[in-house]
Amino acid sequence: MRTVLRVLPLLLLACGVAGAYNVFADEPQLEAQARARACEQQAGAACKARLERLERTPFRQRYVFNRGGSRAQVDCQRSFIFAGDYDCGHPVVASP
Repeated sequence: MRTVLRVLPLLLLACGVAGAYNVFADEPQLEAQARARACEQQAGAACKARLERLERTPFRQRYVFNRGGSRAQVDCQRSFIFAGDYDCGHPVVASP
């Protein structure tokens, strides 16, 4: 029982650090991946998606791009809660 009481604070601290890293770490390659996802539905014309809003949580990052005539929302999340590579899902497109 004493071992559990000694390890538990360290485990909680590690989870807190991992969550803070997920929220505050700057990842330009992730923004580029999300921008590519937002532009993949625009065939032919060069996509000029401009980052309009970024929401970061320990579990996902949400990018909203303005593509001129429409907005594309792309959610990216890790394979596991605090670890693994990010995967950006298909964009949700809405008219302004």
